[in-house]
Amino acid sequence: MAVAAGQADGEGDAARRPRSTRTRRLADGLTETWQHHLSAGLPPADAARAAIAEFGSVDQITDAFVVQALVGGPLGCTLLAVVAALITAATSRRSYRRARVGENAGLGLVALDVAMVAAVLLVTPTLVWPMLVAVPVSLARIGLTLRSLPRARAH
Repeated sequence: MAVAAGQADGEGDAARRPRSTRTRRLADGLTETWQHHLSAGLPPADAARAAIAEFGSVDQITDAFVVQALVGGPLGCTLLAVVAALITAATSRRSYRRARVGENAGLGLVALDVAMVAAVLLVTPTLVWPMLVAVPVSLARIGLTLRSLPRARAH
């Protein structure tokens, strides 16, 4: 907790950089949990260990931030763009140009699948049963989408 006090006093480089809302909320929650354990009578070191145990290890918190940043940031925007492109292509009845947007949406879907499979494999330390289903399904979707794209170009 000395780090938080040093940052609050404006010491160090980290104090000069603006923190994201999520980081602030995490730090506030961790501090509140630490103070709760202190008020319950635990010594400061034990209260800190108990608060960290509730929040998870540094690796778990970091992994959650990485996944959240990917899903909430560029991947979230890409997903919205892919959905919009698929809707545009699917509702096109007379416009060849609008129908061709589906090809770009397919490429975007492949990019999303590759990014998510890579993120899951890099971030998750052990395999869990949902991954045993989701990863092969994503790989199959990647293959089927890529296989269908050249046929779409030929027509």
